[in-house]
Amino acid sequence: MKSEDIEKESMKTFLELKLRNIEAEIFKIARKHGVTCIEELDEKLKKGKVSEEKVLDDFMELDYYEAEKDKILQAMEKI
Repeated sequence: MKSEDIEKESMKTFLELKLRNIEAEIFKIARKHGVTCIEELDEKLKKGKVSEEKVLDDFMELDYYEAEKDKILQAMEKI
């Protein structure tokens, strides 16, 4: 195997692992609030079904994880 191939496979494996960890965190937070994505949680906030005070930390964390997921997917496309 060429060193370039090894580097690509290593990067791919690393990104896949990181993606799985992030998806697990997204799932954990989303499940806690009965949603599947940040947009649904935002909608619950707008409708007053949950208080901002109770979900703010999770909302920010979910937003962060979803942004990281997008970055990883973009990086994977480039490999």
